[in-house]
Formats: sequence, structure tokens, C-alpha cells
Amino acid sequence: MISIGANGLASEVSTDVTSVANILLGARYYFPKASLRSSLRPYLAAAAGPYIASVVGGTFGTVGTEAAPGGWVGVGLDVPVNRWFMLGLDGGYNLVADFSEPVGGRKNYSGFQVLLGFSWTFGKGVRE
Repeated sequence: MISIGANGLASEVSTDVTSVANILLGARYYFPKASLRSSLRPYLAAAAGPYIASVVGGTFGTVGTEAAPGGWVGVGLDVPVNRWFMLGLDGGYNLVADFSEPVGGRKNYSGFQVLLGFSWTFGKGVRE
């Protein structure tokens, strides 16, 4: 699983635009199907990678970029729409090291996260 996420965050200084994005590489463990009639696919997931913060704005239009290592662990549920497409819902916790300078008024962006997703399966797709 490769996951790319982005979170827009409001800055304490009204003339700045702050964003924190992550590029995470991870894995999922799908639980065995409890019933052949059920198409729901529950899973556990974990991922790690850089969290990249940037600030654009200020009086002189300065740009600053900073990175911190981090990871995510969580649980989720995929619901196949057809053989190649799935809807997913997952929730988990981001654990991120402190940035060396505050970004948007905060040095740390660890916390809970809930995501609604859409996925496309390559190849033969999901087998029923």
C-alpha cells in the first residue's frame, strides 16, 4: 500500500498559508472473511515516512519547508463496489516527531485521523 495524504492547516498569523503533507509507505493485514456472503474487508494497517510542512506568505512572501519523520497505525474497512473499485473507511493515529520550528503555531502534528477513501485495484481485481 502506498498512501499519500495532505492536511491543510490554519496558521496563527493570518497572512501565512500553512500545510502539512505526508508521504507514507506501509502495509495492510486483511482479516480472513468470516462469511462467504460478506463482502466487507476489515484490516489493520501501519505506515511510515516523512511529514513535510511548508509555510507560504508573510510580509515578504517567504517560503519555508521542513520535514519530520513519522508514522501511522490504524484499522479500517474496505467495501468492494465491483471487482476493481472499493470504498474505504479507516481511522488511526499519526505519531510525528517535533518540527524544529513551529509550523502554523504547532511543533507537533501527532493525533487521531479518520479517512474516507476510494481505491482502484490493478490486475485481476478483488475476487469474490
